[in-house]
Amino acid sequence: MSQILDQKTLLELLDSNDLSESEKIALVEWNAKQIRRSELAALIVQAQKKASKVAAQVVNHRAIQQVFSSPLMRTQH
Repeated sequence: MSQILDQKTLLELLDSNDLSESEKIALVEWNAKQIRRSELAALIVQAQKKASKVAAQVVNHRAIQQVFSSPLMRTQH
């Protein structure tokens, strides 16, 4: 199993007599672990996007500073 079970499927499995109590516990623990992994992956994606945005702002800021500090931009009096 590599996907998170939807709530309906999980409840059906837990209500059935096909699984032992220990299998039901293992299923709930496994599903909770999958949910946590999914949430963590989403947080990582958000953090990567935010870091990329900040990095782009820093690069743009430095590029602007270099342009305005360039000898070509200085006026001769």
